[in-house]
Parts: sequence; structure tokens; C-alpha cells
Amino acid sequence: MTGADQFYVALVCAACGAASGVAYDFFYLIRRFFPSRATDVICDVSFFLAFSAVYLYVSLLFGLPDLRVYMFLSCLVGLILYLKSWHGLVAFFSEKIYNKVVKRGRASALQPNTEKKRCRTSRKRQKELS
Repeated sequence: MTGADQFYVALVCAACGAASGVAYDFFYLIRRFFPSRATDVICDVSFFLAFSAVYLYVSLLFGLPDLRVYMFLSCLVGLILYLKSWHGLVAFFSEKIYNKVVKRGRASALQPNTEKKRCRTSRKRQKELS
């Protein structure tokens, strides 16, 4: 295998690593909206199974050679580049969405209680005024 071929394989593996970053973001969102230890374990196992499946598919599709160290490192570099660039944007927007959902849920849960408190306050004021 020539140096140009190895460079091509490294680029394909880096793209595979970046694609695994997309899968990581999907599982990150699931983990964010359903926080529990069981969800963390399920998401981690699912991520590694998805990454393995994507890598196997890409290696068969492009006819990559046997696994070599530079291929593994290229996948890792692609994943790290993705996490340092796009993951921050996805995390920012998921935080905004999560906060809106939580605030809306809390507001609807607290709505009947605040109305009762307002009624009691108005009754107290009525007694004070009379």
C-alpha cells in the first residue's frame, strides 16, 4: 500500500469517526432528556455497537485493509474534531430546549398551587379591608 493510499484510508477513517460523533450526539440527547444510570449504560453500549457497525460497513464498502493503528487513530481524531466543533452547538441547543421543557413542565405543575395561593392572599386582604 502506497503513502497516497494510506492517506486516503486515514481520511475515510476520520470521516467515519466524525459520523460516529453524530451518533454520539443522538445518544447524548437521549441521555439528556432521560437522566438515569440505566440510560447511560444503554446509550454507551448502543453507541459502541453503532460505531462498530458503521466502521464495519465503511471498511467493507471502501475495501479498507485490516485494522491498523493509524486507522484507529484516524477514527479517534475524526471523533475528537467533531466533538470539539459541532457537539458544542448541539449541546447548547439541547440545553435551551431542555430548559424550556422543564420550565414549561414546572409551570404547569405549579399553576394550580399558585392560583390557590392567590385566592388565599385575596381572602386575607378582604378580611383586612373589612
